[in-house]
Amino acid sequence: MIVSKYGFADLTMADGSSFSGTRGADPARVAAQVVSGISFLCAGVIFKNSGTVKGLTTAAGLWFTAGIGLTTGAGLFLIAFVATLLVCLLQILMHRYAVGADAYAANRLQFTVKNGFEFNRSLTEQLDAWGAQVTESRIDRSKDGTTEYDLTVRRREEISYEEMKAFMEAHEEILRASNSPIR
Repeated sequence: MIVSKYGFADLTMADGSSFSGTRGADPARVAAQVVSGISFLCAGVIFKNSGTVKGLTTAAGLWFTAGIGLTTGAGLFLIAFVATLLVCLLQILMHRYAVGADAYAANRLQFTVKNGFEFNRSLTEQLDAWGAQVTESRIDRSKDGTTEYDLTVRRREEISYEEMKAFMEAHEEILRASNSPIR
């Protein structure tokens, strides 16, 4: 921003007119390239993984920081200071409180059970108790009488081993179960 503001002062005369031969010179182009560069960097920190988008807050933080840098370089110190305070406050709040779908953890739960009809009700009650929301599901009934559940669930924090173990111990109809976090 400082290069853009002062680096091309020699291209204009004191009255604001341009020297001959400087047609098309635009000192604002340097500052404008910050937009392209930061956009490229922001696109690099955003990742999509099985229905979850990560990195949006980081990308927004990069954009905001670039804006503060341009504002400071332009000499607008009060605006830059207020914007810095705003970013710090928002970052503290966003990290302290889970906000938005990006704050949820995803787990893949798989069960093989003997009595699928009874288990279905128990599983629904447990998911409600955990505060988990099913985002994907597949249920297959086998000829041998077992039912296989393959669920992707989201909630504020990952479902722990202890939670899963307690659920399995409370239900004898579970033959096999697995819980894996989705990152």
